[in-house]
Amino acid sequence: MSIIFLAIIVAMVVFILRMLKSSQKRSIMYGNRVRWMLGGYILVLLISTGIAPLLQTTEATYKKVGKDQDFANEGFQIYEAAIEGEIERVDRKYISETWNFDYDGNQLDISHVDGEYISFQTVVERKATNDGKIEAIYYKAGSGMNDMDLTEVVNPIRMELSGDTLILMNPKITTLTFYQFEQPFTIKQFTGESWQGHHTHFIDGQSVLYLRIPKNLELIDKSQLYFQYVK
Repeated sequence: MSIIFLAIIVAMVVFILRMLKSSQKRSIMYGNRVRWMLGGYILVLLISTGIAPLLQTTEATYKKVGKDQDFANEGFQIYEAAIEGEIERVDRKYISETWNFDYDGNQLDISHVDGEYISFQTVVERKATNDGKIEAIYYKAGSGMNDMDLTEVVNPIRMELSGDTLILMNPKITTLTFYQFEQPFTIKQFTGESWQGHHTHFIDGQSVLYLRIPKNLELIDKSQLYFQYVK
């Protein structure tokens, strides 16, 4: 029995020694692997640092929307000033585009591109004389998304005079791409952030097309717009 017990002890010692030797080899291999990975990572960082300045990128910095800024109220004030014939009191910063056309006809058709929905208000002021000129001013209140002021990147409406027809067109589409980094759920549960993700809020202020036309010029509405004349 003593010989069997001694053999078991020797076998256990040999097994433990082999395990330690094998573990040491794995540790060395793991250490070498870690060193290769770390070295490769540093090499990638160095290469990226050298290439990054050579890449062409377009970056825009947006102004923040003021705490007291109300685009909806700005649009209402523009519209109110327009229908009261006091458009001059509107700050010029809201002027998005202006047009001037020479026109000697007695009638002018107002039309738009088929299939387009016109979403701006149109206010008409008759001049005191027949000066043969049509003036158009497009006023636009601000636009914003979340806390970013996007007013400067929103395009104005388009307009052209073709014969005896004034053609109105919606603005060209502006395409903006945004990226946002968020904390994972495991972090949000400690910071108090909503786990449902980020919510986007967009607001677009009212726009007004203000037309000044000769005294006796008759407008024929073929655009299904509701013209309002200055009081």
